[in-house]
Amino acid sequence: MKVTIKQIAEEAGVSTVTVSRVLHDPSLVKEASRKKIQSIIAKYKYSYTSPVRVKQKYIGIIIPEISNIFFAKIINSFILAFDEKFSDHELIFSYSYDSPEKEFQGLNFLLSQQCAAIIIIPSSRPLINPEFWLSQTTPIIWVERSWDSVPPRLGVLSNKETAAYEATITLAQHNIKSILLINGPVQLPTAQARTKGMEKGIQEYNLSPNQQKVLYGSFAWEHGYTSVKQEDLSQYDAIIAGNGTIAQGALQALYEKNISIPKDIAFISFDETASFHLSPISTIYFSGEEMAAELIQVLEKALVYKDFSHVYYLNAHKILRGSEFRA
Repeated sequence: MKVTIKQIAEEAGVSTVTVSRVLHDPSLVKEASRKKIQSIIAKYKYSYTSPVRVKQKYIGIIIPEISNIFFAKIINSFILAFDEKFSDHELIFSYSYDSPEKEFQGLNFLLSQQCAAIIIIPSSRPLINPEFWLSQTTPIIWVERSWDSVPPRLGVLSNKETAAYEATITLAQHNIKSILLINGPVQLPTAQARTKGMEKGIQEYNLSPNQQKVLYGSFAWEHGYTSVKQEDLSQYDAIIAGNGTIAQGALQALYEKNISIPKDIAFISFDETASFHLSPISTIYFSGEEMAAELIQVLEKALVYKDFSHVYYLNAHKILRGSEFRA
């Protein structure tokens, strides 16, 4: 009786994906598991013939979390356009939960499914095995952000430096002299870009560097909350929040400290932010719909032209609602 991959996986106590990896690229599987699987394959004299790849039908997507409002806007808009443009392809999702390990596992899984292309919104922590990412011939499209260790050949990225510069000069034009930037993780290139953009604006308007401060941390509500709670805000004229979630935590702490916007402090947020303050919050934001539309175009060309290379930087939109100055 001919044995199947499923039966081999059950006997080895592993998944069928792991067995497939041993057959396609044994180096991806830990030695103990690899040897066990190979011994079972030898025992049953299992032979595997790679299927003829007439037409690839899958597009893989790796995302850190769907609870992120901005990521959700990108993916939802992309799916709507994808169904119209690529009716002969299907999407396979892999969630990294902001873990580089799960992200790498997701990459290997999608490669094992012979995806025609892989779209990734990277986690906020450095990639595992960047050399492996660089060695892939399958088109990988980086969305929203990327890592310096793997320079993207294909990408739709947000121009965080210009956005932070715009936020800073907007405040400076309203006579703001000192700014507190509540930023994301220090190792993340997009967080570094925000700091760089802020520094550029400070220099252009001759603001004292000693009166500015950047607080790095996670893109979480707690980071915004604790930053505002612990800082002596009498030193600052304005706050820039690194994203909408940080902004919500910061606004809660301002409320508890009885600090009002714009009477006591100015406030600008990256991403749209609902506010319980009397003053609506001014925003520098990127359009998920625009990013999805550009992503569709890049994917379309990547599937047709083998050597296609294109990295698009999306510019931010600015909506001023009165919180950008200190009354």
